[in-house]
Amino acid sequence: MTSSSNLDPFKGRSEEEIAKRLSEVPPSVAIPAADAAPAAPAAADPADKALMSLALDIDQQRSTCASTMSLEAACLRHVETELPETVRPQTDRAHTGFLRSGQESRIGFRKMAPKNRLSPIPHPPTKPVFGNALLLDASAPIQSLVHMARELGPIFWLDMMGMPFVVVSGADLVDELSDATRFDKLVRGSLRRVRAFAGDGLFTAHTHEPNWSKAHNILMMPFGNRAMQSYHPSMVDIATQLVTKWERLNADDEIDVVHDMTALAIDTIGLCGFDYRFNSFYREDYHAYVAAMARCFETIMYTRNLPLEKLWMRNRNRDFAKDVAFMNAMVDQIVAERRKNADATGDKKDMLGAMITGVDRATGERLDDINIRYQINTFLVAGHETTSGLLSFAICAMLKHRDILKKAYDGRPGAGSGRQRQANLSAGDATYLRHASAEGSAAVVAAWACL
Repeated sequence: MTSSSNLDPFKGRSEEEIAKRLSEVPPSVAIPAADAAPAAPAAADPADKALMSLALDIDQQRSTCASTMSLEAACLRHVETELPETVRPQTDRAHTGFLRSGQESRIGFRKMAPKNRLSPIPHPPTKPVFGNALLLDASAPIQSLVHMARELGPIFWLDMMGMPFVVVSGADLVDELSDATRFDKLVRGSLRRVRAFAGDGLFTAHTHEPNWSKAHNILMMPFGNRAMQSYHPSMVDIATQLVTKWERLNADDEIDVVHDMTALAIDTIGLCGFDYRFNSFYREDYHAYVAAMARCFETIMYTRNLPLEKLWMRNRNRDFAKDVAFMNAMVDQIVAERRKNADATGDKKDMLGAMITGVDRATGERLDDINIRYQINTFLVAGHETTSGLLSFAICAMLKHRDILKKAYDGRPGAGSGRQRQANLSAGDATYLRHASAEGSAAVVAAWACL
């Protein structure tokens, strides 16, 4: 039981807050004067008495504070109000039972705001236990999210078996979320599972982990514009291999653009990042590392944390562990060989060289070999996916919009023709293509070469 004084809506509030709350009370609600005697209880039919008893369930003196309860109820309609702990369960039970439809009751209550803070954001219907987990097509998850964005708008949230998952696609909202002073990176879900082979690399590290700041500081320079220009000869090397392959095809041969763009991205990252050649254009299939990485991603996308999931994914998880071990072993060998031949490759200005010799100015520490492995895996995994996807869509879009394709042709950089023109590429040329291919220099060079 609680006394009626606990229901005083003005208790502990400033005069300004009281004036504001009184201005929000509908005219139909009578407000007693501060020194007025308690009003007699208004006549009510049995239905009203039953609802009030269920919603508030206070003591026998309820009749002496009817006006106060009406005022509190009216305020709840417009502003968020904190009720005593002994009263809140009854009000919650009332609004979820009688007022679920959102209609007003005769005592002034409207459906109270649910406890879920994401409730104002659009949300598709859920299934028991699974929530919205079954809405995503495991073979085409991005297309599923795009379809939902068209239906629900630029921001919506999904219930992934009790775990809220907010999806933002509107440019303005994405720009706001990119403010690092207000929002932080959250590593969970499928991104957390990528840590199996990316560890505390830049993409999957928590921002509070020491290696995140160390790697960020050390890699700032090799990712700068001047460093990117030094990678151009290697980029042109790989782009030339792509063009040579296409030049040798017959007129009626089909080109698997996505496959070739993936090969282009992987080979460019390997050569520019750590002086390794995957030689994808000299193979029928992908390099064994790339095949293992693709299988790992497939397993990650199929993993939903459903009940008994580990039983039917036992074989897939076993293969996942083998693929991760293979990827790590291959990268560890590349790092070991670079350290072994440090004298011969001491002047090698690539990302691996920067990670081996670089020192974090804030801590005075270097990256250990385990973290270097994770960074290389991160470059290959995160870098190839975005670049190959951008190039594939850019080529498709230019073929559909021939006016854009003509502008790209007219903006081709360099002098001469064929191989000589490709060798003369520079980062300062082809402004139009550079804006159309903002992914980075590798994408720009590849686009130039393809033209």
